[in-house]
Amino acid sequence: GRPLDSGELRHVPRQLFAFYYPCYGNPRVSGHWVHWSGVDESRKIIAASTHYPLPGAYDSHDAATVGQHIRWAKQAGITGFIVSWWGQHDFSDEAMPLLLDAARRYGLKITIYYETVPPRTFNKQKGALSDLEYLRGRYFSHPAWLTVNGQPVVFIYGRAVSQLGERGWGDLARDLSRQPL
Repeated sequence: GRPLDSGELRHVPRQLFAFYYPCYGNPRVSGHWVHWSGVDESRKIIAASTHYPLPGAYDSHDAATVGQHIRWAKQAGITGFIVSWWGQHDFSDEAMPLLLDAARRYGLKITIYYETVPPRTFNKQKGALSDLEYLRGRYFSHPAWLTVNGQPVVFIYGRAVSQLGERGWGDLARDLSRQPL
């Protein structure tokens, strides 16, 4: 789609979004620790965390945990999550179906925070295009995906912006707008 102008933005309902990081795994669900380190459950200490989470060293691929996070967000007045997303088939990507389905059940919206352009290609613009086409094919049509005026919303991290530059992202937006959703 195209960027919205200020007149169109006035008609967008107010939302309260929180960042969500689905990058945590534990041996009970994922078979090994992911992102957590120095976990001592008996003393309620996680070396890589300033606080010990209420549910302990949870796993972002556990449907009950994701559902609880969504319920807590809804109770706090949050209307959606901006989910840290690191690429196709990454641990964060594998959590997306659980997040989207839980968000749909509780009336929240989900979008991603596109963290980095894939280093797997020499043509970074094609890599970013591949990622966005992947997202469109897998997630944009989900009822819980955040849209504005019927267009899917994606947040892009500053690192990813600088990796393509203003012109690269403009070219990419034109390429995507030529393809039907």
